[in-house]
Amino acid sequence: MKRSPQKTAKVPPAKFIKPALAAALVVVIGMILVYFIVHLKRRPTIPPDNKEIAQQKIEVQEKVDFFDFKGKIKVTAARRYLGEDNLYHLVGPVEIIDQGKKGGGEVSIAGQSVIYDKDMKHFAMQGKVKVRSQGVLLEAENFDYNREEEIFKTDSGIILSSARFSGSSKQAVYSLKENAMSLEYDVEFKIVPRLENPEPLQFKADKLVYNLRDRKGRIESRTDESPIILRHGKSRGRANLIEFEQFYDNDDLKVLFLKGRVKVDLDEKENVGPQKKTKMPDEKAVPGGPQPGREWNFFRSEKQEIEAEEIKIRAFLNLPELHAVESKGGCSFKFISASGEKTHVRGEAVDFIFSRGARLREFRVFEEARISSLLKDSQQDRLVEGKTIILDGETQIVRVQGKNGVSARFASPRNEVTAAEIEISIQDDSFGAKGGAKAVLRPQMETSSATGFFAKDKPVFANAGSMRYSAGEKRFILSGQVKMWQDKKVLLGQEVSFNEETGEMQGHGDIKSIFPHTPKEGEKEERVEISAGRMSYDPKANQIFYEDGCSLKMRNIDLSAGLITVLPGEAAGKVRSMRATKKVTIIQEGREAVGETAEYDVEKDTMVLTGRPVLTLKDKGTVRGDKLTFRLGDGTILVENQDQQRSVAVIKS
Repeated sequence: MKRSPQKTAKVPPAKFIKPALAAALVVVIGMILVYFIVHLKRRPTIPPDNKEIAQQKIEVQEKVDFFDFKGKIKVTAARRYLGEDNLYHLVGPVEIIDQGKKGGGEVSIAGQSVIYDKDMKHFAMQGKVKVRSQGVLLEAENFDYNREEEIFKTDSGIILSSARFSGSSKQAVYSLKENAMSLEYDVEFKIVPRLENPEPLQFKADKLVYNLRDRKGRIESRTDESPIILRHGKSRGRANLIEFEQFYDNDDLKVLFLKGRVKVDLDEKENVGPQKKTKMPDEKAVPGGPQPGREWNFFRSEKQEIEAEEIKIRAFLNLPELHAVESKGGCSFKFISASGEKTHVRGEAVDFIFSRGARLREFRVFEEARISSLLKDSQQDRLVEGKTIILDGETQIVRVQGKNGVSARFASPRNEVTAAEIEISIQDDSFGAKGGAKAVLRPQMETSSATGFFAKDKPVFANAGSMRYSAGEKRFILSGQVKMWQDKKVLLGQEVSFNEETGEMQGHGDIKSIFPHTPKEGEKEERVEISAGRMSYDPKANQIFYEDGCSLKMRNIDLSAGLITVLPGEAAGKVRSMRATKKVTIIQEGREAVGETAEYDVEKDTMVLTGRPVLTLKDKGTVRGDKLTFRLGDGTILVENQDQQRSVAVIKS
């Protein structure tokens, strides 16, 4: 395919990267969990084991207020005593302030009671416990900590909140040894993202697990009937499993993996003022080049509907910036504009690859690949399908390939093409096809003219080794064993080009035109065949010219000449007249005539040869005259001489 001489602009940041909303969700969740882990990993989680104790007098301390210098913990309580269980009891309201290690953040714990052993191996906090740390609040009926096993947990339900998020689950467990946290059962989160739309991101799941050491996490649902549910404003999503990985040195997302019947419906309108019109930078007409047409609806969609078995979102290896969106398993991406127009992408695998700055570098669809463009009434506007489809974001060229008996296919209101490989410009539908290319060229009554013998109100079919179409020039070029036909009208050649609007046409190499012809009303339809080295059609003069070794076959005559001119009739496929010049030879049933000019009279069904014609009769010598008239109906020849005494002779076969 020839590329436009104009400089193609890079694709702007794609609007279909709304799956990044899910990425943002997980990033924030990861940040929350890291925050909790860092500031709560010294908190108690499991009640202590019971021990046998000796009977002793219980000593109660009122209005307890002390600071443990070794542990750097400040304790305030209504009272403290050593109970019969040989454990220390703090009775509330209780407040514990943990200043943490040097450089660490301060954590505040409040509750109605705290129980801990004298070796400080086991802690239990109960009664509307609240844990605060740098603007984050955790609330639960109890928190337990087993210092020996380094496990922190609650099974009474937990509520988490801050200025930007809130969440809850029935159980929470954190292992210091594994550096991992788990939230289980009825996990819910609401997060206010740093996006133009301030509505909170929300999700519901059965379990959330996060490992600080590996910087990896997963969100789970226990059954297909209760998937993970994600929401943001009008947007909705679901999956059975979400896995994510953060960068080692910051909380930005490195990988996000959604699995299991993934479905995301995104509704994120652009924040554009009423007077401002979004426009692609390369939507400028270039003199002499392709003119911009209506583009495919990849980049201006307000809504996206996404389905797949798996979707993976990856950042660059060393940069927290989107690098790829990869999906597998029954993938479906719908891009819906405000007017209701849609672009629907389907395949077993769909990948979006980006350059830095979130500009689309490549878009790939594999296995039963299909892209369809639908109008707002759901009528199909364009269709591309094949084994693979690849969009180059720099050139904005779509490459469609067939394989193993599956042809690449491109269908638009103007034409339908199949081939081993097709390249299409998404800007204006210019295309190139090679490898057994076949096309159906649909009529364009409003803008097109008849092309030679082909009527403009019927489709034209074409086969060729390769095809090219320039939308800017409105021109088709067919090469390599070209065959075009409409009803019984056929054009063959090695190369044929034509303008779909004006009907102007050229052909080169082994040109052959075949069309039906009925000499007179009521007579049997016959076939006319014209061959030449090259041909052209001038729509203004409404004439078809055949040159270089021309020949014409009709009824019972064979004609050869240097030039044959055909004037098509008003009805496509009909002939108004035919004229041959430059050393004309006519052969009819063993008779041969030569002259300079031959004209076919449609009304009389005769071929008239002039220019000092000479007729050679087999075994009978030659006949000369000023004009030879071949009557095709009865096979006779009329010889006329215009000397002083005009003579006429009729020669019968």
